[in-house]
Amino acid sequence: MIRHLCVVSASVLVLLLPGAAWADSGDAPDRVIGLLELPQLFGHGACDRYEARPLALYRRADTDLASGEIRVDKSWTFPQNGGCEGLEIGVHLSGAGAVVQELPTREFGYEDPGAIVLARKGHRFKIRLQDGAAWVAPAAGAEFHPMETLVAENLSYLTDAWNGTVCAEPGQSGTCRKIEAGAGREPGVTVLGHRETAGRLWFEIELPSRETCGEPVPDVPRTRGWVSAHDNDGAPAIWFYSRGC
Repeated sequence: MIRHLCVVSASVLVLLLPGAAWADSGDAPDRVIGLLELPQLFGHGACDRYEARPLALYRRADTDLASGEIRVDKSWTFPQNGGCEGLEIGVHLSGAGAVVQELPTREFGYEDPGAIVLARKGHRFKIRLQDGAAWVAPAAGAEFHPMETLVAENLSYLTDAWNGTVCAEPGQSGTCRKIEAGAGREPGVTVLGHRETAGRLWFEIELPSRETCGEPVPDVPRTRGWVSAHDNDGAPAIWFYSRGC
């Protein structure tokens, strides 16, 4: 459901120790696997009137010793002309000499920000920070939106991280062929399925999609096959329009 708002403004900040990279050296390569809905911090959508609760941060998934927390530093205000503004959420880590950076988020729905999830172990999630990552154990009500569901249930497209190839089978580079989609294009795709092969996620897609945002890409031939979900740096090669067209 689309919300009609007059003014919506939010600020999400992260306080980091200089040079501190919050990451587990023993973990698998960081790849975006989904988005984490955190109503204890953001409420249920913009302008929601809710009781915020802090969220502890951990350096590892297997420790109960918190090294900081995310909390609401300033709640929504509601101007007389309508809408809302001023939400500030900060990530406060233990230690001195902190600097202020933005917390990376992406929308899972219309004006619904979610933390970017890089790994999951049970009910703990590794989320991206500007410098590395941290683990969280969200309270009841939090919902994880896996990448497989996000791209299958929304209008999806191939991002700049896509290598331009479509394969007959997942993980078999010898069966792949180059597709010319035009420089700077983001061709819409229909997601038909997914499969994990050799520790990497693949999506079966059809392009160009029969339903897409923006102008169609006329020079892309009708193609069906498999694409890797991520590039070598872990960036998603396929994503979705969180606000529709």
